[in-house]
Amino acid sequence: MKKYCLVFSFVSLLYAFGAFAQLKSGEPFLKVTHITISVNNLDSMRQWYISMLNARVIRERHSDTLQYVRIGIGDFFIDMLQITGSQREPYQDLPVLQHMKIQGFRHLVFEPENFEKVYSDLKAKRIAFYNDQDVSNKTITHSVFFKDPEGNVLELHKDPAQ
Repeated sequence: MKKYCLVFSFVSLLYAFGAFAQLKSGEPFLKVTHITISVNNLDSMRQWYISMLNARVIRERHSDTLQYVRIGIGDFFIDMLQITGSQREPYQDLPVLQHMKIQGFRHLVFEPENFEKVYSDLKAKRIAFYNDQDVSNKTITHSVFFKDPEGNVLELHKDPAQ
C-alpha cells in the first residue's frame, strides 16, 4: 500500500517538473491541477478542508477498500484517498521545522489574494500557526505554516513583491 502512495506522489512530482521544463523551453505549458493525499479519516479531513479553507466537494467514490473525495480550492484540487490498511510514517509527525529537513515532498502552499485577511480568518477559526507572520525574511518570502488534522503541513505564502 505504501508503494502505491509513493507512486502517486512520484508521478505528481514528475508531472509538475515536466510542466516547469516545458514552460522554460517555450513548449506548450501543462497546468498542474491537483495533488493526491492518503488519509486516515476521510470524513474529518473533508469537513476540515471545507470549514477551514472553504473547499468545495467536486466528487466522491466509495468501495470496500477505498474511499475517495476530490475537493476544490480555487482552480486547484486535492484528491483524498482513505485506503484500507494504509498507515502514516513516524517522520510525518515531526514538528514543522524538523519536518522541513527531510528530503522529498514537504508541504502544500496556498497564496491567497489577501494574505492578511485569510491569516486573520484562520486565526479566528483557531488554526494553530507554527511561526509568526514576521518570522520569515520578508525580502525573500512571507510565509506562515500550519497543519491539517492529520498533520500534513500547509503554508500560507505571500510574495513580497506583491
